[in-house]
Amino acid sequence: AAIILFAGRFTPGTVNSNDLRPNPAAFTFAALLLVGLGFPVWLAHLRPALTCFATAARRRPAYAAVWLTTAAVIVATIALACTNPHGWNRDLWWDGVRFTLLRNWPLIYIDHLPALRVVAGCTVVFAALAVAHLCRAQRHGRALALTLPFGVALLGSNYLVDPRYYLAPAAFLLLFLAPARRDFFLLAAWWAFIALAHDPFILAGYSLW
Repeated sequence: AAIILFAGRFTPGTVNSNDLRPNPAAFTFAALLLVGLGFPVWLAHLRPALTCFATAARRRPAYAAVWLTTAAVIVATIALACTNPHGWNRDLWWDGVRFTLLRNWPLIYIDHLPALRVVAGCTVVFAALAVAHLCRAQRHGRALALTLPFGVALLGSNYLVDPRYYLAPAAFLLLFLAPARRDFFLLAAWWAFIALAHDPFILAGYSLW
């Protein structure tokens, strides 16, 4: 707490360290991680979710129009205003080291390509809807929902985009999550595949998250 109050950031290091201010790219990257890490489960539930939304839209078209308009505004805002301001997130390679930080690749390309900013906006909307549906469907939905404002506050207070800052909300999410048996094994297999695919690059010193 003393470091934060005195230095205005979480670490007393260089000027480009983790300042105590929001970075919209942190939320974009969090959405990418959420969708990517849960991809097989989201894919398995996508068709029923779309059917449910279509049914609700027919019954309450005005309500659906409000949601679609809100989603379009979010996508447009991200597409027009999304930036990647932190210096440590703006490079793929550095002199004297051979590894690259995987998190910087999507951040840099989203920052430079308008089409990817649209995709990023759609991903943020999808992630928000997926989390909302998850909280409603789970047995411990209220506990899961309680982690959301604290997770958002944590992301909003970190200027540097770094997956380690997502560990606390992710841990609470997994603590209260009670997935169906099929979803559990889908996630376990998917995460094992990601880990095994990336391990050789870590061991060779070529890439880190």
